[in-house]
Amino acid sequence: MKRTCLVVALAFIAACSKPNNNTQEPATKPIASPEVREPPKADDTAKTYTATQDMRKIIGKMGKEATARPKAGVTAEPLFDALEAKANIKLLERKQFMGATVGAAFCAGGTTEATATSQAVNVAMCEYADDASAQASLEEMNKNLPLANTRREEHHAAVMTVTGKSDDARVEAAFKVFESL
Repeated sequence: MKRTCLVVALAFIAACSKPNNNTQEPATKPIASPEVREPPKADDTAKTYTATQDMRKIIGKMGKEATARPKAGVTAEPLFDALEAKANIKLLERKQFMGATVGAAFCAGGTTEATATSQAVNVAMCEYADDASAQASLEEMNKNLPLANTRREEHHAAVMTVTGKSDDARVEAAFKVFESL
């Protein structure tokens, strides 16, 4: 009997120690203490990164932003379509990113292809509930996020950011299209 109980107890302990991939982790985890690690060796080929937070929360917030977009002014899709049609500025891929980081209701953007004579241009477009919110965000971005070769403008409850060399004609063309909408 004792032997049977011991075997059952060991089997139970072994089963409990195995990770169960079917269980969900708690929504918030305590911050772990930093580990002291040796610096990576030059021949390390496996580089891994761990998320600083549960990415499901961010994806959920982005989903909410995408479904609750304001219809106050310029929106991303018509802008990106107009950039391509009117200024031949084609974004290779359109991607949503977190609008809340700049106080926006929704943000999206993309990058053009680099050519033999010019670097790629990055275009980002953030939508706001009204002009005042967009203007306030523009002022905050210019104050707190100064980036080289970056121009930002507010127009009809939206802020467009273009990163590219100032002498690149596509930068000026992008803002002309933005202002025409």
